[in-house]
Amino acid sequence: MSKHLKRFFGVFLAVCMAISPVYVFADRASVINISTLTVDNTGLAIVIGNVTNAGANTQVTCLAMTSEDFNTTDKIFGIDQVTVGNNGTFLIKFRIPYRFANQKGYFRFGTDADADTVLKTYQIGDLPPNVHNISNGSVIYGADAYTPDSVYLAGTYVEDSIVNGGNRIYYKFGDKYYDLLNENATSNAYLVAENAMASAEVNKIKLRYYYQTARRVDCGV
Repeated sequence: MSKHLKRFFGVFLAVCMAISPVYVFADRASVINISTLTVDNTGLAIVIGNVTNAGANTQVTCLAMTSEDFNTTDKIFGIDQVTVGNNGTFLIKFRIPYRFANQKGYFRFGTDADADTVLKTYQIGDLPPNVHNISNGSVIYGADAYTPDSVYLAGTYVEDSIVNGGNRIYYKFGDKYYDLLNENATSNAYLVAENAMASAEVNKIKLRYYYQTARRVDCGV
């Protein structure tokens, strides 16, 4: 488990423990309400809700998995922690990788306010691979994306990708994209947030195929 996930789990579990009821029938000062939970066909999950009687710095955590077992970290498809706004409202957004398509999702919500945790389930639909939900470490050559361990990452396929999509090489790292043909992209030092491609540029990228370890997935373009 990465340091980031360990830190998040520490916060999430601490929050859950802090708000666990001492008595089964104890009343709570606050309640977590979920008014909207949707996942579109690009994998964008949006959750809107509020925490009643929340303070100005109240935190809300979300842990989304395809398992009810906290120990199965490979089943995590989304994590987030936000501070509530006016009237205790909160907005949580994240992209779900396409490999979690057509699975049942368990969305767990906790808060450092005096409230019980909330569990919501959602049946995730089809998620064709796209520029937003392919995995970090993938590289886009022309029209197609490749995982670094793909058996298709060879001259013949890459040439075809560039012929069909133009001379571009984009690398996904930390959920951001970097143009490796930029004259300043000479080392790993280039892979910092200020050098990442703008969202408007990324949104224009349409993928034809996603070449994984040993298979080619059609992206529907």
